[in-house]
Amino acid sequence: MKRWIGVVTAALGLSACQGAPPMAPTAPAPPPIVPVVQGQLIVAPTSIAVGESVVARVEMDAPRCFPNWDSLGRCRQFELSANATGTLAVTMTWSAVRGEWDPELFLADADGFWLWAGERGSPRTATISVDRNRTYYLIVMSYLPAVQEIELSTELR
Repeated sequence: MKRWIGVVTAALGLSACQGAPPMAPTAPAPPPIVPVVQGQLIVAPTSIAVGESVVARVEMDAPRCFPNWDSLGRCRQFELSANATGTLAVTMTWSAVRGEWDPELFLADADGFWLWAGERGSPRTATISVDRNRTYYLIVMSYLPAVQEIELSTELR
């Protein structure tokens, strides 16, 4: 009887190995860019034009745009339609607050390409290649335990 248990166990083990090789784990898809769902409210991005500068605030009750990735960062999203093909430069400035986290700037396209502007201080500039009539997103995240005021300037090069 023990012999049959050993034979059956070996046969099951070998048959399990004859299938396809195990797949490498895949990274989860990035969080959706828009719309941001906060409870039942859909938060649409604010429109900004190429060549425009805007002063904006990330409010204390701003949505957490990426709860599965960084649930502490409140965010403000902007939407831009490129009026020509080229390189879009986005500059974010803010008043430094001693001992607090600087805001984050991300540039993204509708296909899911992401660009992080890095950890430099204010002002911070990031560039992304753009195509005429395509939509792009500028995402500002704040960790400041107060309202974060920023200025965004866009330029097509």
